[in-house]
Formats: sequence, structure tokens, C-alpha cells
Amino acid sequence: DYLPEADELANYLTKNHIDRNTLTVSRTHDASQVGFLQDYAQLSSALISLYQVSFNAEWVEMAEKLTVAMLDGFATDNAAFLSQSTAADNLFMASYSTLDTDLPSGNAQAAYNLVLLAELFYDTRSDWKNTAKQMLAAERSEIQIAPAFTGKWIQSLLLLEYPPYEVAILGESANKSRLAMDTAFRPDILYLGGASEGTVPLLANKLIDGKTMIYVCQNKTCRFPTDDSQKAYEMT
Repeated sequence: DYLPEADELANYLTKNHIDRNTLTVSRTHDASQVGFLQDYAQLSSALISLYQVSFNAEWVEMAEKLTVAMLDGFATDNAAFLSQSTAADNLFMASYSTLDTDLPSGNAQAAYNLVLLAELFYDTRSDWKNTAKQMLAAERSEIQIAPAFTGKWIQSLLLLEYPPYEVAILGESANKSRLAMDTAFRPDILYLGGASEGTVPLLANKLIDGKTMIYVCQNKTCRFPTDDSQKAYEMT
């Protein structure tokens, strides 16, 4: 019931808070109020999540583009972390946000997004996984000392240590099949699919006319497909 509301909100944000030419995210209606690292990372994360429950490729494609802009705009001399702001001449804003507060820190959320997008766009963005690993290595001591404030970092570590199941669902009833499988909290499952193959590489050559098939994969290796949601879930 909440999905149409989420789609409406995503449409509003992408049309009113993103400059399509520069891929700059604004914090307010004033386009000159450029967003912070956390704004870019959280918006991208929301779009990745929305793709997984809607199979609208527009959202994950925008998340990839925003991540490219984020990596370019917030890069610093410190190769591991991204700056909190693009205002590099401001000492405070040039600091590195790494610890979670009421929301994940910008760097932690960015690292998590990089792992997921490296899985989804492994043909062109596989290097993003190494970028995330470098960030995690730099954050290692804080993760050990303050795990209560590095939860999003730990989620990234878990995804790297235990690669997620990539559940590709293709066909006219793709959303219905996904809903039938999505019955529990499974952060180790990455859903992708739709009525067409689209631009996500793992979906290539998997569409079968007149059928909705589910492919349970891990590390880009897929088991024999099935049209039974329960059987597919038992494979994860």
C-alpha cells in the first residue's frame, strides 16, 4: 500500500532536487543550496531500495549516476574518505563524517551503496567494491572501538564477507513473484528484475516469452530457474 507513495516521493525528489545536467543534489527548493555527502548517499540508498520493490530501473540508474557525481564532488586528498561537503574551503565542512548518529554517516552509507551498486552493475562498476573496501580498512579501528556507532559500516562488512543472493525475477508477473518471496527480513537478498531485461547486466538473456522466471544467483552464478516463488526462496 505504501509503494505508490514511495514512487510519488521519489518522482518529486528526482524532479525538484536533482539538476539533471550536473547531477547536483539540492537540500532545499533553492538549487544553490548544494546537498551534503549524507544527502547524496541517503537519496541514492532510497532509490536502490525503491528499485528492489518496484523493479523500476529508472531508480537504480539514477542512484548509479548520483554515486558517480558523489565520488567526483566529494573526493579529497584523503583517498579513503569522502568530504562531508563540497565546500572544501570551509574547515568544518571539509571534515570526514564516519560515525553514525540518528542516521548513518555519509561515508558509511556511501560505502554500503558502493557494495550494492558494484553487485548490480558489475560489468562497469566492479571497482566500486574495492573503493568500499578501502573505506572500510580506514574505518577499521573505529568499528572495533565503537560498534554501536558504526552499524552501517558493519552491514557493508557483512555484505562483503557473505555475498548476497542475487534474486533476478523476469516476466510480466515479476512484482507479484517478488512479493511472494519477500516474507521476511532478508538483508542478504538483493532483488532485481522486471517485465524486461533493462540495463542491469545480471538480467541479460534471462527473459522467457510468456513466463515469469526466478533466478537465484550468488557471485553472478545462477541456479536453474524456477517459476515457483517458494522453491526459489528455499534456494536462499
